[in-house]
Amino acid sequence: MNGYWLVTIKCKDRTKLLFDTVCTLADMDYDVFHATIDSIKGAAMQEYYIRPRLGKPELDELKAAKLAAMMESSIQRRFPRGLKVHVHSVDRFGCLAALTDVLKQGGLAVTRAKVKTFAVNQSSGHTFYVMDATGAPPDKDKVEEACKQIGGHLVEVGEEARSASSGQHRFSFSFLNRQWHKGWNGDSSSPSSSHGSV
Repeated sequence: MNGYWLVTIKCKDRTKLLFDTVCTLADMDYDVFHATIDSIKGAAMQEYYIRPRLGKPELDELKAAKLAAMMESSIQRRFPRGLKVHVHSVDRFGCLAALTDVLKQGGLAVTRAKVKTFAVNQSSGHTFYVMDATGAPPDKDKVEEACKQIGGHLVEVGEEARSASSGQHRFSFSFLNRQWHKGWNGDSSSPSSSHGSV
């Protein structure tokens, strides 16, 4: 279709994928004139014929590159990257700050965190997504060593609360399985990632 930009998305299907991609286009001031949406065996395929709401419809390489980056970000928004670490402790002042500080000292970065405190049993449960300095998931041993430096105790998934309540350690932590892999090639049997083009 002449006079339109074609945006093609192929990725593992998930809930709210259409919402995230369409909202990103709207937020960036692109109007959708035609679209095809499909999902086959867990793989999503989306095509959008769009035009900039303002300005000329001719392809602008810089704007196209920005749009591609934003679309990829919207696809991966609900699949944060990194090693997923769950921490549980009796709610103590300074524990969370000490943990993020020791991770930073070890060259690790927290890309996303979910922080919860429970008034009923005065405990806290946090989930961190940790990356190394290169932007890749770090080695588990490095994260384990950092946690143990400040009194953490590694336990099996699901045992964090029980171990923390014993009071023998400052906090308990576990590594949760992730399904995100950068090398997903569009096969619905593979773990989730994304590919987008403009």
